[in-house]
Amino acid sequence: MDKKDYTIINNAKNTIPEFGDTFEKCKKEHYKTLSIASHELLNHISFLNSSYDLISKTYPETKNMRFWNSMGTSIYEITYMMKRLNLCRYCTFPNKENVTLNDLIYQLPDEADNAYPDSERRFRFDIPTEKININADKEQLLIAFNEIVSNCYEAGNDNDIIDISASLSDDKTHCTITFTNTGTLPDIKIPKEFRQICTKDFYYPDDINILSMAFYTTKPGHFGLGLFIANTVCLNHDGCLDVTHDDTHTSFHLSFAI
Repeated sequence: MDKKDYTIINNAKNTIPEFGDTFEKCKKEHYKTLSIASHELLNHISFLNSSYDLISKTYPETKNMRFWNSMGTSIYEITYMMKRLNLCRYCTFPNKENVTLNDLIYQLPDEADNAYPDSERRFRFDIPTEKININADKEQLLIAFNEIVSNCYEAGNDNDIIDISASLSDDKTHCTITFTNTGTLPDIKIPKEFRQICTKDFYYPDDINILSMAFYTTKPGHFGLGLFIANTVCLNHDGCLDVTHDDTHTSFHLSFAI
């Protein structure tokens, strides 16, 4: 769903209380079903993963067996994908509390150093001196920010600067965090499997919003969940994710209700 869908649902929940209760019930049932299914799948995949590692270590000659290495690669990729999907589920329901965005933003360079220890990427901040406090899920916000930073790291060069700024809306109801990175977006084209679900009112081939659709990716070896996770977190906080770009830079704008 996008911001328009969330607005319609929230308006309906506010005007028809019974709808809100029913919608939340369906949402939780859906979440529960996915949780059970993904948990069971991850158990089996983890068994395959550990078994493959044990067999490979016990019998080194297996590396010369046809398809053995390819099978290992497939197991690792499925394991990674399941962990990413679990992260998506985790971001479904926010546990909100008072959060100071300034502190969270200044934490990002340390997070990036842990994830990319060999990179020389630098950060540049344009953050108001006064504290920006919002009612939000701190862990979910950090996950969303890290997903955007990860996207910046993989899209740019090792010595690029990532600019992070924060601003308040004129009516002081929303805050927008902007990440700007050197680099341009690739051609955004809808593959065949996505064209089947496209309608006139949905995504167009040149619509940049498709970048936040789950499983859409322009990078080999990626599952296309990073921007989807970031957008989900924004929507859960009555905001949205927008992307803008020019010939040299790409910016990700994450907005949240205060």
